[in-house]
Amino acid sequence: MNIIVAVENSWGIGNNGKLLDYFPEDLRYFREKTLGKVLIMGRKTYLSIPNAPLKDRINIILSSRRDFKRDGVLVFNSVRDTINFTAQFNSKDIFIIGGQSIYLQFISMCHKIYLTKINHDYDSDVFFLNLDSPSNSKKFDVKLINSIKSVNKGIQLDFFEYSQLETGA
Repeated sequence: MNIIVAVENSWGIGNNGKLLDYFPEDLRYFREKTLGKVLIMGRKTYLSIPNAPLKDRINIILSSRRDFKRDGVLVFNSVRDTINFTAQFNSKDIFIIGGQSIYLQFISMCHKIYLTKINHDYDSDVFFLNLDSPSNSKKFDVKLINSIKSVNKGIQLDFFEYSQLETGA
């Protein structure tokens, strides 16, 4: 499994149920990585997506609300049920796309994290795990894939791949 996420300088990922900002370059990257793939997200993340479900992808929503239903998506009420269903797919084709609690529930099962660092400070109220902290930095091989300035905002975007290192070898 994979995670795809965009974080700001303090590892924030959102505020008040919304993305921190919109960068066409990051949205294009997200689309390239996830098109034709399986997406797992929480209910709040799903509800924050304009024109959801995301086309040409299998949209899976993990929600504790048993009454939550939407057309064009699959809804599961437990991580176990989600894992059981997605076992039929190649794990490289499964992307966890948020939010905070979904990332935390799946991060130990993910081998790769596609992370966009937005070099800007935002007022965030939800956060991703700081992968560069001393307690986490030795758990990943980190590669900078691309670095660009956003055309519409002039903010630096750095695209990284964090690969989990094998433990116990």
